[in-house]
Amino acid sequence: MIAMLPANRRHDLLRKGPDFANRMGVAEALETLGFRVEFLDVHVWPLNPLAGKPSLFSSIDPLRAADVLLRRRRSLAVVSYFQSGALLVLALRRLLGFKPLVVIVDIGDDQNWRAREKIVRFCIARADAVFTFAGAQAEYLRKEYPAAAGRHGLLLAGSGRSGGFRPLGGRRHLARF
Repeated sequence: MIAMLPANRRHDLLRKGPDFANRMGVAEALETLGFRVEFLDVHVWPLNPLAGKPSLFSSIDPLRAADVLLRRRRSLAVVSYFQSGALLVLALRRLLGFKPLVVIVDIGDDQNWRAREKIVRFCIARADAVFTFAGAQAEYLRKEYPAAAGRHGLLLAGSGRSGGFRPLGGRRHLARF
């Protein structure tokens, strides 16, 4: 099972429009490769003390992170849309002996926002892999985070607007992570 941690409530991922990428394509691609996917939505207030804040903060969601760390221990991987959902999982995984892979899908622009820069830097240094939607993002990862380049920059083929996401190389390529 792969636990998916969207940055917002799942219904936001399903919205489609000319300027909104369909982020469900990642989960659909993983299911096509034979993985079982389970979404764990961001909690609302009062279960999430950061609810109502920008998604950088609200997706940190301490209760969801505790659920992942304590109840999803047999998952193959945890896939977080953007970095904040993975923050607490990555911070506590060693302490709690959490073994599943932690993967980030897409990274936020970490320039010009100090809080996001610190979260991105922390998460990228500890994530097992980062999926990107564009070659420019993969190149940015290689340039800005060279120490982690061997684990990052797995490029997803296809377009968010048209769907068709698939990890390059298929399941065999994912197995190396």
